[in-house]
Amino acid sequence: MGAGDDAGGSGPSTVDGGGSDHHILPRGAPRRRVQLGALLIGVAVATIALPSLVMGPDDDRTATTSPPPVALSTPAGTPAGPPAPPGPPTPAAASPGSAAATRPTAGRSASRPGAGPSTSGPASRCADTAEGDDVVLTAGVSCGVYDAGFGNGWRATGDGLKLLPGWKVPETDEVALRVERTRPGLPQTEMALVAARPVRIDGDDVLRFRVWGGRDYGTVLRVSAGHGTVTVSARADRWTSYSVPLGELTDAASLTRIDLVVAADEVPHVNRFYLDDIAIVG
Repeated sequence: MGAGDDAGGSGPSTVDGGGSDHHILPRGAPRRRVQLGALLIGVAVATIALPSLVMGPDDDRTATTSPPPVALSTPAGTPAGPPAPPGPPTPAAASPGSAAATRPTAGRSASRPGAGPSTSGPASRCADTAEGDDVVLTAGVSCGVYDAGFGNGWRATGDGLKLLPGWKVPETDEVALRVERTRPGLPQTEMALVAARPVRIDGDDVLRFRVWGGRDYGTVLRVSAGHGTVTVSARADRWTSYSVPLGELTDAASLTRIDLVVAADEVPHVNRFYLDDIAIVG
């Protein structure tokens, strides 16, 4: 059949010498096939990349990944089992200056800094002051409060005063308790002689003492022991001795302290004076 008879054929063709029919592609067909293949590849790439572009890198990671599980490992050589019960608490380390760092010596009680002598306990008579070369020591409070030094069981405190035991008295060879005013602006300053425990007193007991008056103007003292007050005036630069019945100073059956107030409102220029031979005499 000739070429003109193939009116319904699909396209031009050629016949080779062996009788085979070869179709000839229309012009431009290879380019269209290349473009079609490129289009298909582009659609595939867009299909794969579009979800990532829409969700974003962080959303995709959040949606598709989860945090890795935490693995608890047991150290080598440590047997697995229930935890050991807690031990006793470890005491805190004490600093060198703290109370925990200070340990009392065996057989002795720990001292308490700043604690003064105890004034508790039943009252008893004071012990007589020893005389001569043979001195008998007792645990009781001495009847001698001050005689060139404090007697056993006695101490002194001062408010606005400095107390200096064993100080040489001017123009003499004697030593006594020197009292100096450290706050001259106060209208009165005071000192106290304190016993370690109550001293029982009787109606005829007397407080004996002597005062070396301050230079030029003398010294005025108000003496008390809890109830009454006696005022004494010592002359300047010399000794003046006094004896005061304790019944005039207190109505109690025992004595724990003796107060001496410097009456600077009466003699304002007193700077220092001396005390000695202070004793309870029965």
